[in-house]
Amino acid sequence: MNDRKSKFLTLMLLLNFVLVLPGISIATPDVTVKIDGTAVAFPDQKPYIDSNNRTLVPMRAPMEALGATVDWDNATRQAIFEKDGTTVVFTIGSRSYTINGVNKTMDTQAVITGDRTCIPIRYAAEAIGATVGWDGTTRTVQISTKASVVGNTLSAEKVAELKAIPYDKTPDAEMGDPKITTSLNCSDTYQGLIDHMVLKPNQKFITSRELLYMSSGSPGGTGNFRLRGVVQETNADGSITEYDAVASAFYGGSSMYDGIVWHEVAVIELGTWKVLN
Repeated sequence: MNDRKSKFLTLMLLLNFVLVLPGISIATPDVTVKIDGTAVAFPDQKPYIDSNNRTLVPMRAPMEALGATVDWDNATRQAIFEKDGTTVVFTIGSRSYTINGVNKTMDTQAVITGDRTCIPIRYAAEAIGATVGWDGTTRTVQISTKASVVGNTLSAEKVAELKAIPYDKTPDAEMGDPKITTSLNCSDTYQGLIDHMVLKPNQKFITSRELLYMSSGSPGGTGNFRLRGVVQETNADGSITEYDAVASAFYGGSSMYDGIVWHEVAVIELGTWKVLN
């Protein structure tokens, strides 16, 4: 018994020694950062997702790619960048940051990792006017410097971008099919889906008729309709977060409803499939 116990304790000590060795970690897939479709190169420290589920990146490469000038104040341990008159300051270890001197709060913090200053990329990029999205399938941060929404209308570039995203499965009627614009008692399926969409008070869904398709069903009849677009969410500090999304709803009959009607509309983030509304 004592021999078995001794072997067990030896094994545990060896395991503990291995786990605390520098550089020993569980491998996770890389995170990619793209700006207007071009991948940002990180020669040493790579982007990663922290314990707060936020993507942290070495500051200099992406912020300079976004056209910002970057500086570091060693005395205050502050990362500073500026673009077009907007100055943003992150303090290492703090959940507060400033935009032109105005305090903002985030749910994570800037840190030093691998001797590099790593900042939460969403907060940093949005602070200088870029829009940030996340593709969970490819673990890619997608940053755009081009306006995806002008007023309440999607830009032509954004419509083309949303059209180019592959379908999750082959639809029964693709985007642009004229047979899905009407359906039985519904003279305008695009407007019908929008009218039955319920969003949170701080949300807007901006879309285009070109982005409507039928994932399953009979064109001209009943089935599941989907409409791609952008959800704009106004945060407590007045900033806006955008999500590429798809609104999905069944139009037809069921035991729960009388007649042919629109069922509940779910608005889902593309890539993560998280329900937003």
